[in-house]
Amino acid sequence: MDFEASHNPQFYVGDGREPVSCENFKSQDYDHVPLLPRFSWVSSLEKCSSSAVKKRDFEFDNNNSLHISVKKSKMLPYHDHHNDGDDATLSKKLTDKSFSSLKKDLTLLEKLFEECKRKQKVEEKRLQSIKTDIEDCCKELQNKKKQVSCVRRIDEVRDKVQEEIDDCIKQFVVKEGQLYLMENLIGERKLELKAKEIELNQVKGNISKEIELRQVIVNIDKDRERKEEELKALSQKNAEFTFKCKAKEIELDALNKLIGKQAEKLESEKNKLLKVTSEKKRLEGQVKELESKEKQCEGRLEDLESKEKRFEVRVKELMSREKQLEGYMREFESKMEELEGRSKDLESKEKLVERREMELKSKKMQLEGRKKEFESKEEKVEGQIKELEFKKEHFESQLKVLQSIENQLVGQVKEFETKEKEFESQMKELELKQKHYESRMEDLDSNEKQLESRLKEHESKEREFEGQANDMEYKRNDFGRQVREFETKESQLVGRVNEFE
Repeated sequence: MDFEASHNPQFYVGDGREPVSCENFKSQDYDHVPLLPRFSWVSSLEKCSSSAVKKRDFEFDNNNSLHISVKKSKMLPYHDHHNDGDDATLSKKLTDKSFSSLKKDLTLLEKLFEECKRKQKVEEKRLQSIKTDIEDCCKELQNKKKQVSCVRRIDEVRDKVQEEIDDCIKQFVVKEGQLYLMENLIGERKLELKAKEIELNQVKGNISKEIELRQVIVNIDKDRERKEEELKALSQKNAEFTFKCKAKEIELDALNKLIGKQAEKLESEKNKLLKVTSEKKRLEGQVKELESKEKQCEGRLEDLESKEKRFEVRVKELMSREKQLEGYMREFESKMEELEGRSKDLESKEKLVERREMELKSKKMQLEGRKKEFESKEEKVEGQIKELEFKKEHFESQLKVLQSIENQLVGQVKEFETKEKEFESQMKELELKQKHYESRMEDLDSNEKQLESRLKEHESKEREFEGQANDMEYKRNDFGRQVREFETKESQLVGRVNEFE
């Protein structure tokens, strides 16, 4: 008989060198075991079988057992013929089973490959949807930034209106001082008129000295002309003051309307800010979810790519002969090492993701604290608006009082004119001594000195008001500086959010 070589490889395992075929591997129930453990188990068997094959080749080379077995088969044609037939049938069965198992593995690999392709398409669709969501979030963030800029402009307009109101208050205080001065002057003039009436009553009996009377009449005419000029100046000042008061009333009405509009705008912007904060929180949650989804998709894509490469290599290697199994297993082991390295990389990336989550939580807490500060500032602004409204009501009441005072002054001026006419009619019948007139002039000088002292006091009050105005400007500048710092911090936060995106 000739020597028949079987296609089914046999391996000698152990010291006894018992042949182990693929049937022994396939006969065991490994259907429930996945491919990777199977190949690892086969690789371990391969290491054992390689050493056994080397020993077997060494035995064939040294002893020439093949030649001896052929000679024995020629000498003994009927020797062990039945055993050779059994070996051939067993080898055919083993090869058939091995090929059927390989075909099953190939079909499983093809199914897995198709599933991987399908999963890859699904993940690509998810990535596209995630990209569209990110673009929408970016657009919403731009809109929110525009809304924040509008709120800042409204705050600037409100500050300007408040400055104008402060200027009006200062002017009103100045006008009140002028009114008080005018009232004092009118009171002094009344006292002078009373003194003149007394003097006229005293001078009624002294009609003898005509020369002195003429001189007194000339002096009185001069004094009367001077008083008339003073009255004209006072009337002009009163008219100017009434005109300015009317203009200030119109300005106050316009400012009240602006304040009402600005209050409505502030309430609407406050609601918008609340919506912006809620949308911002929602967008932050969506950004976190999108980042986690992107990382999951990247990991899945890497797994799919590695699986595709592995499946392609396996299909090519399974279609090839069994002699290339050793090289395939070595490549597979190298790929397993690469997969382990990739798994370590994924673990490191997961740690980085956790750190980023902690950073985002801390940033969220900072944003909430800044939101509370902004709400407290809004409450302060509302309190200031209420104070301004109260001041407005107070000013309106003062304007009414001033109008009543003005009406009284008009009546007093009319009385003064009537008395002046009476005085002119009585001047023809009166005489006055020069000494007494000089004493009266001294009294007038003393009154003028008193007026000068009052003017000095008024100037000192004006200086105090200027100091208060400087303090208000310093506070306003300090508030503007705080607003700028808040804006710089907010721009830094926006830059960090953009960097994170």
